[in-house]
Amino acid sequence: LFLAGEVPITISIDPSVVCVGEQVTLSCQLTHSVPSDTGLLWYKKEKERDTPLCSSSSLGGVVEQCQDEEWCRIKGRWERRSLLLIIQQVQVTDEGEYICAVSGSAGSQEAVTHLDVTALGNKPTLERDQQEEGMCRYTCKSKGWNPKPEVLWTNYGESNKNVEARTYVTWNETDLFSLQSIMTVPCDDVDVKCVVTLVKEKISRTVSQDAATPLEELANTQTSLQTISEKLHTLQESLQTLETSREQDLQILREEMEGRISKDLEAAKKSWTKESLLEMENKLGEQKFHSSSLLALHYLTNYLIIAVDVTLDADTAHPRLQVSEDGKSVTDTGVIRRVPVKEERFDSHAFVLAKEGYTSGRLYWEVDVGKRRNWILGVAQETVTRKGTVVLSPQNGFWVIELADEQEYVVHTNPWTHLTVSGRPQKIGMFLDISAKKLSFYIVHQKKVLYTFKFGCDLSQEVRLFPFFSTGS
Repeated sequence: LFLAGEVPITISIDPSVVCVGEQVTLSCQLTHSVPSDTGLLWYKKEKERDTPLCSSSSLGGVVEQCQDEEWCRIKGRWERRSLLLIIQQVQVTDEGEYICAVSGSAGSQEAVTHLDVTALGNKPTLERDQQEEGMCRYTCKSKGWNPKPEVLWTNYGESNKNVEARTYVTWNETDLFSLQSIMTVPCDDVDVKCVVTLVKEKISRTVSQDAATPLEELANTQTSLQTISEKLHTLQESLQTLETSREQDLQILREEMEGRISKDLEAAKKSWTKESLLEMENKLGEQKFHSSSLLALHYLTNYLIIAVDVTLDADTAHPRLQVSEDGKSVTDTGVIRRVPVKEERFDSHAFVLAKEGYTSGRLYWEVDVGKRRNWILGVAQETVTRKGTVVLSPQNGFWVIELADEQEYVVHTNPWTHLTVSGRPQKIGMFLDISAKKLSFYIVHQKKVLYTFKFGCDLSQEVRLFPFFSTGS
């Protein structure tokens, strides 16, 4: 019999937080005191009846799989002294208690674990209706959440709105948790954001009152600047005969224009991307607007997006890779060199990381891939596996794209995503927006977006992200 106080079974879940559509592995590990003739059974506790999922009559023996088609996504297999229960394409209905039961000549015992499934709902919508006496009602809606989400009304500075909101949350099997939150504020209060969040999981989605697209904002700003520019031109002509008041009036109009520019840019910058900012800069330059608008735009571009000076970390480079002394380039030597043994070094694949990692910010860097036939670019989490075989995927902490054999562009999603690319890009730009949980790849000379990753639940907020490079061969 098992000794008093002895725990012959250890249960673990990997990953600990699993999102809908992902894969999760439940492990039931037996201690060495458990005899080999012990049988194991994985089952899920249900209200009406327990559901057996897989079983084995002895340690390392044949695993009997569940024959119910409803559970065909679930498979069991042995790995050393652990019976693994692998659930593919996780659904919210998979949430609940899972039990590993052992029985044999030494006795019987059960261990219980609880699987929590997270569903990131769709992006909230925000509607504004004008009421009486200058008041406006904002309605925020979203669905597809699990577990039950909460709603926060904030301003752009992330401070909570000191206004009581009415929030209604419902649940059904199709839409999961849906919510509707209503808040009424003065119409001149344009600083409004609705944040739907899973507090425990630290996951949220946001929508702001400024719902116009970047191009719409660009058009509005250009119209405003054009109008003010025309006023300035008219005033300058009339002031030729009014020299005494010229400088004073011109300064007033300049201040009006600069204030309007600042206000328009500040209101729009929340949703502008680097691409739309560059497009706006080009169009403003063509119109030859007042130089203050271009100076403001250059300042805004630099303020929003930080250009990163990437330096490669030779201590992470595979022995076949030679990193230059300044850390700005890497060469595939084709031979395994004798290099110091490092815990952080990739030992089975021609990978290398940058020296500096990031947990916040909006960062941009470019890589000159030249005419290489093969390459892999992107970012990797600090905690990725570096020894032995490594599978590149978001689930394993890699967000990368690859050029293979000079012709095939592949995104390492699960399954892979194949891209159609015209021409031969020789410089790739990467824009990492950690707060928005996005990584975008750009074809620099074409000024086109190649692909955008959305991190979702794969990204841990506490783990640093490092620029990732590979010669791909």
